[in-house]
Amino acid sequence: MDILEYIAKKLAYGKEIANELNLSTATISYHMSALSKLGFICEEVTSNRIYYSINKEKISLYLEEISKFFIDL
Repeated sequence: MDILEYIAKKLAYGKEIANELNLSTATISYHMSALSKLGFICEEVTSNRIYYSINKEKISLYLEEISKFFIDL
């Protein structure tokens, strides 16, 4: 959640996120890969850095589906 919260506020690259959240770059890379597979983040390549931001539409759709699932139980 901390990663998503951070990149919701601003475009950021892996090392920047790692430094801000006191995590290793390997940990950030691992989580970014998982978030990317889910479609929850967008990637923008600039020079030799990948900048990340959240995919608000995809996250909103996912939350709607989860809500529907629990309402229908």
